[in-house]
Amino acid sequence: MSAAPFRVLVGMEVHLQLRTRTKAFCGCRAVYGAEPNTNVCPVCLGLPGALPVLNGEALRLAVRTGLALGATVAARTKWDRKNYFYPDLPKGYQISQYDRPLCSGGFIAIDADDGSEKRVRIRRAHLEEDTGKSFHVAGTKHSRIDLNRCGTPLLEIVSEPDLASAAEAVRYLEELRRIVAYAGTSDGNMQEGNLRCEPNVNLEYADGEKTPIVEVKNVNSVGNVERAILFEVERQDRERRERGATMATTPRSTRGWDDAKGETVHQRTKESADDYRYFPEPDLPPLDVDEALVERERASLPEAPRARRRRYAESWGLSAYDAGVLTAAS
Repeated sequence: MSAAPFRVLVGMEVHLQLRTRTKAFCGCRAVYGAEPNTNVCPVCLGLPGALPVLNGEALRLAVRTGLALGATVAARTKWDRKNYFYPDLPKGYQISQYDRPLCSGGFIAIDADDGSEKRVRIRRAHLEEDTGKSFHVAGTKHSRIDLNRCGTPLLEIVSEPDLASAAEAVRYLEELRRIVAYAGTSDGNMQEGNLRCEPNVNLEYADGEKTPIVEVKNVNSVGNVERAILFEVERQDRERRERGATMATTPRSTRGWDDAKGETVHQRTKESADDYRYFPEPDLPPLDVDEALVERERASLPEAPRARRRRYAESWGLSAYDAGVLTAAS
């Protein structure tokens, strides 16, 4: 069987809910499963005159996660407003970080498809607040909004497009979940929305042409990440062969994952930073990160899960499977 005439390029955007008792910029409880619209206040609802105050525990957990990924923590960062309209975003913007993220660099080591070790580079990891949730009522034209999740602290972890297959993307997510579990910074439970990911997929051909990048939204399990990437690879190759779609002729786009149909569906042309109208957050001052905090978190990190699996295998002569079982719940 001949090799594919293209190379698969996958980058991952992961939104990781941090394990705090309260939200990022107010004192509302950050808890899953509460009655809808009960854990809200003027701050996370964006009511006039309400001012945000940073949750120090969210900052600590974000720093700790960045260090666990081998990232560099910025000595000074700032906050920005990411403006867009969506029904579950009552303020009309998210407090996020644009040009000065909290963490940059680092990597996650995984087993590549050829059995070698691959380091998937981390471009950035920035702290932001979550949105609410929209529920579409089956059989009707109506949607319902639960704003309990608004303001929950998120660390958005953006990788470089170093993943070369759906299988590598799965291994990347599984390793990330292990890392944050060891560090104690997030539950990483996709079913509860603690970890949500958006693969960015395109293909590069031998002639140097690339298909337009597609960001896949609404992927709610690791298995569906794999299915979505496999579907996109086949769809993009078909679009290239039948319509000549390339980055030069076709804009980037956002597609949603339809679990029932097992396919991605077009949502919109991909927004750029200009479309979001980022500007500095006027209600929060720039943040100087305490070096002592960074060093305390660095010193208290446990042995990384991949390093521990390797040590168990080498010291005790265990198979990779057995070492993985022994370290899975640590």
